[in-house]
Amino acid sequence: RAYGCVPIDSTSRVTAFLEKMENPVADTINAGCYVFRSSALSQIPTERVVSVERETFPMLLESGSRVFGYLDQNYWIDMGTPQSFIKASRDLILNPELSGATVGVSHGALIEDDVEIHPSANVGDGSVISSGSKVGPDSRISGSIIGNRVQIAAGVEIHDSYISSDLAIDSGQKIIGQIL
Repeated sequence: RAYGCVPIDSTSRVTAFLEKMENPVADTINAGCYVFRSSALSQIPTERVVSVERETFPMLLESGSRVFGYLDQNYWIDMGTPQSFIKASRDLILNPELSGATVGVSHGALIEDDVEIHPSANVGDGSVISSGSKVGPDSRISGSIIGNRVQIAAGVEIHDSYISSDLAIDSGQKIIGQIL
């Protein structure tokens, strides 16, 4: 429901581009990259901003052009919100088979080399701790992204959040589902 749907037939030919609807008629969506022939590109106006999903693709279908979709069963997520960005990061760290980009994952977290974590602190559940950051005693970081040079004091709890670079988090704070 969160996305428009793109029904395709048994030959992978696109039959429609449909806006978001309460009861989608297909479970395929428009996502990824596009490959156009020069003849299709030449039909896109150059003097204004154009939505290929709302204008170009429907126009191509109306004119009888052959438009095809490719079904990809790999991991996909729309990272259009801060929370979905955090989810995608957590998913990649906790599921290394999704990406070879997480070779530095250890104990459920991706921690850069020059990070200081107090032995009594707990960092995991897909968290990322970036360069130059420090995590104080008895702090708990779960499913969060910590930017560069963040100073986290003692007894801090950070869950499902994004902390921007160069911030200092005072002792005892509880940060849940926030973007700072």
